[in-house]
Amino acid sequence: MNSNWVLRLILVVSVIGAAAYMLYPSVEYYGRATQEQKDDRDVFCKSLPVWSHCKIFNLGLDLQGGVHLVMSVRVEKAIEQRLDRVADALREGLKKDSIAFTKLDRPRDQSELVLELAPDANVESARTLLARDFTVLNIASRDGATLHLELVPQEAEAVRTNAVDQAINVIRNRADKLGVTEPQIAKRGQDSILVQLPGVKDPERAIDVIGRTAQLEFKIVDTEATAVFDNITDLPAGVVKREDLLEGPNGQSLREVYFELPASERGAVKELLSSKIPQTRDIAFGRIGEKRGAASQRNETFRTYVLDARAGITGDYLINATVQQDQEVRSRHHVGIEFDPEGAKVFEKLTAENVKRRMAIVLDGNVNSAPSISEKIGGGHARITLGSGDPRYELEEAKNLALVLKSGALPAPVEVSEKRQVGRTLGDQAVHDGSIAIIVGTVFLVIFMLFYYRLSGVIADLALVLNIVLLMAVLSLFEATLTLPGMAGIVLTVGMAVDSNVLIFERIRDELAAGKPVRAAVDAGYQKAFSSIFDSNVTTLISGVVLMQYGTGPVRGFAVSLIVGIVCSLFTAVVFTRVIFDFFINRRRVQTLSI
Repeated sequence: MNSNWVLRLILVVSVIGAAAYMLYPSVEYYGRATQEQKDDRDVFCKSLPVWSHCKIFNLGLDLQGGVHLVMSVRVEKAIEQRLDRVADALREGLKKDSIAFTKLDRPRDQSELVLELAPDANVESARTLLARDFTVLNIASRDGATLHLELVPQEAEAVRTNAVDQAINVIRNRADKLGVTEPQIAKRGQDSILVQLPGVKDPERAIDVIGRTAQLEFKIVDTEATAVFDNITDLPAGVVKREDLLEGPNGQSLREVYFELPASERGAVKELLSSKIPQTRDIAFGRIGEKRGAASQRNETFRTYVLDARAGITGDYLINATVQQDQEVRSRHHVGIEFDPEGAKVFEKLTAENVKRRMAIVLDGNVNSAPSISEKIGGGHARITLGSGDPRYELEEAKNLALVLKSGALPAPVEVSEKRQVGRTLGDQAVHDGSIAIIVGTVFLVIFMLFYYRLSGVIADLALVLNIVLLMAVLSLFEATLTLPGMAGIVLTVGMAVDSNVLIFERIRDELAAGKPVRAAVDAGYQKAFSSIFDSNVTTLISGVVLMQYGTGPVRGFAVSLIVGIVCSLFTAVVFTRVIFDFFINRRRVQTLSI
């Protein structure tokens, strides 16, 4: 018996020591750290003693404030992009099999490809090619030599699912680069994403970086198509028609007609002009004039561009994006981008085929710039300029743009369908209220145990306090996030810890009432109560594991606290209290038990 008691004592002392070591940084951080140290975790970690680690449990959105977003992914755009890539491969396949065709395009904003075969082409040969090498396509309909192709249902569903999954990964990467601690990012429904960013210092910047699509596309400008705008007269107020003379591919002069307009008229003008151009072209807008900051966006002026609907190359080929300083004007900055080897080949081919034409750099649907291609560009390098205006604002925007491009472009545009901001004051109030709830509940349990079980109740109360300490230490060890539901889980586990002590004490009282001596009564009480304690805790533990596996947000926070609390309560009720009983019975030779 003495050897068992010594082993238990060593185990208890070791666990308490480890808990104190793990909990020390969290106590320092939330108890004594300055605001500067809290704002920069690295500064705080450097202030700790050399023997200490720097693992700290985190507070969730509801306890320290932050941003709550629900973002909808426009999965139909991902399908359109998939069709564009398939169309590129299909063009090569048709040429390889010598199947003549006059057109292969995806009409604007439609999820199908239109393949128009030449009059002398064999339709069956095209069918054979599609069945052999392009099983992801279905022939939706046929109009003579014109085939309407769409993705098979399985492929379309896979594209939708992958678009949401990839968006989650990209958003998580961006949140990590923002320095957000323990962001909660999870799928919600079929095409929505829940994003919770606790403790963000600049909510507007966080929303801008997290929600920016960062879809980078290089599209050829169709200058000739703008001639159809000559006869348009019913323009909205504030829209002005302009024209430029440009040098064409063969040295001839080309007229480019475009419109200047305020930001508020972009929607109306796009709807008006889109009906005047072919389905294979699209209308985009580029900012002109100075850019002074986001607040002045409504007063900015834009111009129209007619672009190929299909992108020549996209940001999917990007491997790096960096902020670079202009060599001529040192206060100016731009974002340098680099393509992977395959992207470099595509970019070189695109520029070689369109020398003397203009290529628009399109970011999130807006034309960033449209330089003329003087010669083919090899090496896979390009740059995105940021206009003119306040250099400080330009540098900040360049950093944000480089960040989102390096984190990866979202596979489809996203829209913020729900936005809530939780203030720090509200979070502090939640911490205060939750702490009061835990303290009040614990005090009532302590008083009850003292009143009902006398000195044995003191042992149970010590186990209760140790249970909370161990729980917080484990949260620190895994750098878990404590939420308001998590605090509710702590209150629940405190009650379960007391419940285990009640089972043991009642068994001991039964054994004493039966006339057994103290030593035998304590041994029998722990032995007979263990199965009931174990069964009840294991069933609750299973429920907690299920909640953690399938729950998100508050439910997951509650489940984490519940699981950790159950394990800790088993240790304190079965091992810790037993060590104290054994100490008094074996060392002090007590003959009666105050229970």
